[in-house]
Amino acid sequence: MQLLSFIFSADSQTFIECFSSTSYVTGNTQLFQLTLHLQPFPDIAMITSNNMCKTQLPGLLVEATLKFPRITFPVLNDPVVSFTYVFNQPQQLIFQLSELNYNSIINEQHAMYELVFDKRVLNYEGAISSISHTKLNGTNCYSSIQLQYTGTDRFDILVEPLNCNPPMTHAQTSVYLAYIDSGVLKQFQLPKCQSGCLADEYSSSLSDFQLIKRYTVDRSEVLPAETSIFNAYFASLSSSRLVQTQLIIYYLQNAIQTQIIQDITWKVSADPLSCSSQTIMVQMNANEIAFQMEQKCAVQAKNIQVEIVLFSVSYNYNTSKTLSLELFWSGEGTTFEVGGTYSKLREETAQYMINLKYKNETVLYEHTFTGQAARGCIKSSRLHSYIDKMCLQIQSELGQCSTRVHLKESQFDVMIHTGDNQDVVGEFHVAQEVNYKNEYTEVCMTCDIFAGDKCKETLKSFYKNVQDGKSGYIIDSDYEFYYGTQLVKEGFNSQLSASFGVFAVVIVAVAVFLVITVKM
Repeated sequence: MQLLSFIFSADSQTFIECFSSTSYVTGNTQLFQLTLHLQPFPDIAMITSNNMCKTQLPGLLVEATLKFPRITFPVLNDPVVSFTYVFNQPQQLIFQLSELNYNSIINEQHAMYELVFDKRVLNYEGAISSISHTKLNGTNCYSSIQLQYTGTDRFDILVEPLNCNPPMTHAQTSVYLAYIDSGVLKQFQLPKCQSGCLADEYSSSLSDFQLIKRYTVDRSEVLPAETSIFNAYFASLSSSRLVQTQLIIYYLQNAIQTQIIQDITWKVSADPLSCSSQTIMVQMNANEIAFQMEQKCAVQAKNIQVEIVLFSVSYNYNTSKTLSLELFWSGEGTTFEVGGTYSKLREETAQYMINLKYKNETVLYEHTFTGQAARGCIKSSRLHSYIDKMCLQIQSELGQCSTRVHLKESQFDVMIHTGDNQDVVGEFHVAQEVNYKNEYTEVCMTCDIFAGDKCKETLKSFYKNVQDGKSGYIIDSDYEFYYGTQLVKEGFNSQLSASFGVFAVVIVAVAVFLVITVKM
C-alpha cells in the first residue's frame, strides 16, 4: 500500500488575519480527499487593528474553496465545503474529489484557498506558494518492527527491512520516534551510533537501509532540546505499552520531502534471563482472560506486576495487577476479570502481549510475551462436590465453537485447589467427550481417574473446603484453559448419613419401648 499526500504552505494576505500563514493542505490518494488545515493566528495580541475575528465573525457560516489556476475547467470544479467560524480555533476541512480531478492536481505547484464569510459579507484569500509531495509507504519498508525496552534509560527499535531504499547517508536524512501525547504528535530524533556499534546498527558507517536492523536510543545521546520529550515518552512507556508510537524517516530527494512512517505495535522488554522462551497460553473466555505458563523463570522476588494487552483488528484491551511471584510461577496460571467492552475482542485474530515486571533487590527485571490469543469455548461451568466423587457441568459457547472438537476424544484435566495459595490438591484425567454442539455437558469423576494415591482423603478434604470462598478448579487441555469458581457442596450423602442416624435412633427407641412394654 502506498499513500501519496502533499502539503501546501499557505502565504496568507494581510486583509484579515484570522488564520495563520502556517495553514496547509494534505492529500490522500486512497480516498481522493484534500484536507485544508486552517491554523489560528499564533499571536492574538497582534490583531489589534482589526478585532473582527474575535467580536464580529464568530458564528458566521463560511464557505471554503480550493482553487488551482492551471487546471482547465470544468475538469476540476472548485471544491467547496462549509463550516461555522469559531475564534482562535483550528479547522480541518475535507474536500472530496473524483479520481480524475485528484490525479489532475498531483503535479500542481500553485494553488490558493478562499474563505467567504456569510455569503459575501467578507472574503479572505490565502495563496499557496509551495507544494511538497510526501510518500507514506511504511508498510512496504518493513516486514516487522518492534521496540525493545530495557527500563534503564534506553531502548532499541528492531526492524526487518523490505524494498525501500532511502538515502541514509544523505545530509538531510533524519530518523525520528514519534508518539501521541493527549492527542498531540511529539517526536525526537534518533542519533546515529558513533563508536562501538553493532554490525546491523544505524550508524555513520552503515549506509545501506536494508542492512540496518537496529536503531538504538539512549537518553544521554538525545538532543538537549528534545530530552524532555524523550523523558515523557519513556515515562509513558514504563507505565503502559499502549503508547501510540511511530518510526519516521524524513529525507529530501530532488527537492521533494519524503516520509517513511511505520507504526510500532509491539513494545517489548529486553529478556536477559530468556524468560520469554517459555511456553504460555492465553485464552479469552466469557468474562475473563486466562493464561497459563508451563515453566517458571529463575528469578528471586516476592511480587510481580502483570500487564496484559489484547489486540484485535479494530480494538484493544489492557489491564494489569500485582501477584505473588510464588503463585504466578506455580504453573496454574492466573486470570483477569474483564469489563463489558471486552466482548469486542472476541475475534480469531486477537493477539496478546503480556509484560512482567519484578525486582530482585535493586535490579528491575522485565520480559514480554507475545502471540495469538485463543477463543475459549467454555461459557460457564459448575463443579458439584460429593464425598466420593465430583460432577462437572459445562455450558458451551455455541456459534463458532460448535464446529470445534478441542475436548472431543482427547484427554483434559480437572485440577482442584484450596486455600489462600490456591494449591492444587488433586487432579482428574478425563477422557469423556465434551461436544460443543450441545449447550450443556456433565462429566462425573471418581477415584478410578484420579492422578495420585490419596483420592478419598482429597475428596473429603475438598468437600469440607468448598464453601470457604478460596477453593476452585481448573479445566486444562491443549486447547482449553478455564478457571472455575462455582462450587456446589452436595449434601446428599451427608444428609443420608444424618437421616440414617436419626432413623437408627428411632429404631432403638422403639425397641426399648417394646422391651419395656413386654416386661410390663
